[in-house]
Amino acid sequence: MERVLPIILRKIKTLSQTSGTRLVFMGPHRGSDGCMSLKQFDWPGLRATILALIDAGFTPYFFWEGDYTSRLAYLLEIHPGKIICRLDRSDICKARKVLGGHHCIAGGMLPFLLQTGSVQQVKEECLKLIETIGSDGGFIMGSSCPLDEAKMENVKTMVEVTAQYRT
Repeated sequence: MERVLPIILRKIKTLSQTSGTRLVFMGPHRGSDGCMSLKQFDWPGLRATILALIDAGFTPYFFWEGDYTSRLAYLLEIHPGKIICRLDRSDICKARKVLGGHHCIAGGMLPFLLQTGSVQQVKEECLKLIETIGSDGGFIMGSSCPLDEAKMENVKTMVEVTAQYRT
């Protein structure tokens, strides 16, 4: 991580100068609970990369693919309000307890519900997520993974219900 950090920062600065974006997608794939142990997880290197991006004026947007529940507390070492955490298989309720008020949590809507659920089931799940995860802000409603095979009416319902409660 230390060796590639200067390269990453140069690339991102070049991109931001041409596109104007300040949001940086990060997908630390294969760092989840099922792929490596906590001992193998290179938090110091990842932390240094995150902090360098923040110091350079960027907002890291993480897609924590897999289950990162055991690693959530590490994120408390990052300045509050500086990253967005889109969760895939992590326990979103535990994430809310650990990260709520510290970092923005994104995701929550289960892909199978968008693919095979009814409009009413999607509406109920949206309301549940809004009340439990987004009750005091810091939550971006969305699918926990790509919407490849979602029913259009279910995606529309998710957007409409969420729009009614946005703050």
